[in-house]
Amino acid sequence: MTSPAGTSSNLIQADPIREIDDREAWERFQAHAIFLDARRSQEFEVGHIPGAFSLPVWEADLEDRLFHVLATRHPGPEDPIVIYCSGGDCRDSHLLAMKFLARGDYRLLVYRDGFPGWTAAGRAVEKGRK
Repeated sequence: MTSPAGTSSNLIQADPIREIDDREAWERFQAHAIFLDARRSQEFEVGHIPGAFSLPVWEADLEDRLFHVLATRHPGPEDPIVIYCSGGDCRDSHLLAMKFLARGDYRLLVYRDGFPGWTAAGRAVEKGRK
Protein backbone atom coordinates (compact mmCIF):
# COMPACT_ATOMS: atom_id res chain seq x y z
CA MET A 1 0.00 0.00 0.00
CA THR A 2 1.34 3.42 -0.89
CA SER A 3 0.32 6.81 0.29
CA PRO A 4 -0.75 9.55 -2.16
CA ALA A 5 2.82 10.87 -2.10
CA GLY A 6 4.09 7.46 -3.25
CA THR A 7 5.82 6.51 0.00
CA SER A 8 5.18 3.10 1.50
CA SER A 9 2.85 2.74 4.43
CA ASN A 10 3.95 1.46 7.83
CA LEU A 11 0.84 -0.69 8.21
CA ILE A 12 2.85 -3.93 7.98
CA GLN A 13 5.01 -4.52 11.03
CA ALA A 14 8.55 -5.88 10.58
CA ASP A 15 9.25 -9.49 11.49
CA PRO A 16 10.25 -9.66 15.19
CA ILE A 17 12.81 -12.37 14.38
CA ARG A 18 15.57 -11.50 11.91
CA GLU A 19 18.68 -13.41 10.81
CA ILE A 20 22.01 -11.64 11.06
CA ASP A 21 25.45 -12.36 9.64
CA ASP A 22 28.82 -12.61 11.35
CA ARG A 23 29.59 -8.90 10.99
CA GLU A 24 26.38 -7.84 12.69
CA ALA A 25 26.78 -10.46 15.43
CA TRP A 26 30.22 -9.01 16.19
CA GLU A 27 28.82 -5.46 16.25
CA ARG A 28 26.05 -6.56 18.64
CA PHE A 29 28.59 -8.32 20.85
CA GLN A 30 30.72 -5.16 21.04
CA ALA A 31 27.57 -3.20 21.94
CA HIS A 32 26.91 -5.63 24.86
CA ALA A 33 23.76 -7.21 23.45
CA ILE A 34 22.33 -10.25 25.21
CA PHE A 35 23.55 -13.51 23.61
CA LEU A 36 21.62 -16.75 24.06
CA ASP A 37 23.11 -20.15 23.18
CA ALA A 38 20.43 -22.64 22.10
CA ARG A 39 22.81 -25.62 21.94
CA ARG A 40 22.80 -28.43 24.48
CA SER A 41 24.47 -27.84 27.86
CA GLN A 42 27.40 -30.14 27.07
CA GLU A 43 28.24 -28.15 23.93
CA PHE A 44 27.96 -24.87 25.84
CA GLU A 45 30.40 -26.10 28.50
CA VAL A 46 32.98 -27.03 25.86
CA GLY A 47 32.88 -23.52 24.44
CA HIS A 48 30.52 -20.57 23.92
CA ILE A 49 30.46 -16.89 23.06
CA PRO A 50 31.70 -14.94 26.10
CA GLY A 51 28.87 -13.79 28.35
CA ALA A 52 26.24 -15.89 26.57
CA PHE A 53 23.42 -17.50 28.52
CA SER A 54 22.87 -21.23 28.04
CA LEU A 55 19.26 -21.88 26.96
CA PRO A 56 19.27 -25.36 25.43
CA VAL A 57 15.99 -25.54 23.57
CA TRP A 58 15.64 -29.33 24.05
CA GLU A 59 16.34 -29.52 27.79
CA ALA A 60 13.68 -29.76 30.49
CA ASP A 61 14.72 -26.65 32.46
CA LEU A 62 14.40 -24.23 29.53
CA GLU A 63 11.57 -22.24 31.14
CA ASP A 64 13.60 -21.72 34.33
CA ARG A 65 16.57 -20.56 32.27
CA LEU A 66 14.37 -18.17 30.26
CA PHE A 67 13.05 -16.68 33.50
CA HIS A 68 16.63 -16.27 34.77
CA VAL A 69 17.66 -14.29 31.66
CA LEU A 70 14.60 -12.05 31.94
CA ALA A 71 15.21 -11.46 35.66
CA THR A 72 18.94 -10.88 35.23
CA ARG A 73 19.07 -8.62 32.18
CA HIS A 74 15.53 -7.15 31.99
CA PRO A 75 15.44 -6.82 28.19
CA GLY A 76 12.93 -4.41 26.72
CA PRO A 77 11.37 -4.31 23.26
CA GLU A 78 14.21 -2.18 21.87
CA ASP A 79 17.05 -4.28 23.32
CA PRO A 80 18.50 -6.69 20.75
CA ILE A 81 18.79 -10.33 21.80
CA VAL A 82 21.14 -12.46 19.69
CA ILE A 83 20.37 -16.18 19.58
CA TYR A 84 22.73 -18.75 18.11
CA CYS A 85 23.22 -22.49 17.81
CA SER A 86 25.47 -24.65 15.62
CA GLY A 87 24.80 -22.69 12.42
CA GLY A 88 24.16 -24.28 9.05
CA ASP A 89 21.06 -26.49 9.11
CA CYS A 90 20.63 -26.16 12.90
CA ARG A 91 17.16 -24.74 13.67
CA ASP A 92 17.51 -24.62 17.47
CA SER A 93 18.14 -20.86 17.49
CA HIS A 94 14.91 -20.30 15.55
CA LEU A 95 12.99 -22.56 17.93
CA LEU A 96 14.37 -20.67 20.93
CA ALA A 97 13.50 -17.35 19.28
CA MET A 98 9.88 -18.49 18.92
CA LYS A 99 9.75 -19.53 22.59
CA PHE A 100 11.26 -16.22 23.68
CA LEU A 101 8.89 -14.25 21.45
CA ALA A 102 5.92 -15.97 23.10
CA ARG A 103 6.99 -14.29 26.37
CA GLY A 104 6.75 -10.75 25.04
CA ASP A 105 7.76 -8.18 22.47
CA TYR A 106 11.47 -8.53 21.89
CA ARG A 107 13.95 -7.67 19.13
CA LEU A 108 15.29 -11.14 18.32
CA LEU A 109 18.29 -11.64 16.07
CA VAL A 110 19.30 -15.14 14.95
CA TYR A 111 23.03 -15.41 14.25
CA ARG A 112 22.87 -17.72 11.24
CA ASP A 113 26.55 -18.76 11.28
CA GLY A 114 26.28 -19.64 14.97
CA PHE A 115 29.12 -20.79 17.15
CA PRO A 116 31.09 -22.30 14.21
CA GLY A 117 31.07 -18.90 12.49
CA TRP A 118 32.22 -17.23 15.69
CA THR A 119 35.19 -19.58 16.12
CA ALA A 120 36.05 -19.50 12.39
CA ALA A 121 36.43 -15.73 12.73
CA GLY A 122 39.00 -16.33 15.50
CA ARG A 123 36.96 -14.67 18.20
CA ALA A 124 37.31 -15.29 21.94
CA VAL A 125 35.51 -18.26 23.49
CA GLU A 126 34.56 -19.03 27.09
CA LYS A 127 34.39 -22.52 28.53
CA GLY A 128 32.43 -24.01 31.40
CA ARG A 129 29.03 -23.32 32.88
CA LYS A 130 27.57 -19.92 33.51
